Amino acid sequence: PVLSGGASAPGLAFLELGTAGFVLGFVPGGAVAGLASGSWRRDAALFLAAHGVVLVAGFTWLLTRTDLAPADAAGSLLALLPGAALKSAVAASLVGALLRLGGPR
Repeated sequence: PVLSGGASAPGLAFLELGTAGFVLGFVPGGAVAGLASGSWRRDAALFLAAHGVVLVAGFTWLLTRTDLAPADAAGSLLALLPGAALKSAVAASLVGALLRLGGPR
């Protein structure tokens, strides 16, 4: 709904969509990711946790709004974890590099 310019569900109508949980999950997920400090291990764990928050919120919402079977949701969630781990590692590396270049602490 966000990237469609509101065409799929204008305003708060997007809450009726099965994918709204992923959008809503970005708020607490972003708060978790915002705790990054430049320690690679800590930041990688924080970013992975942030991914987890978004994915769990999204799949929970999806399960309550659609007829998706829990086993199918779990399989889809597990399939996304390797990518989330890779993105978390890259993000932690970038945060560390940027902070070493003199970014805000």
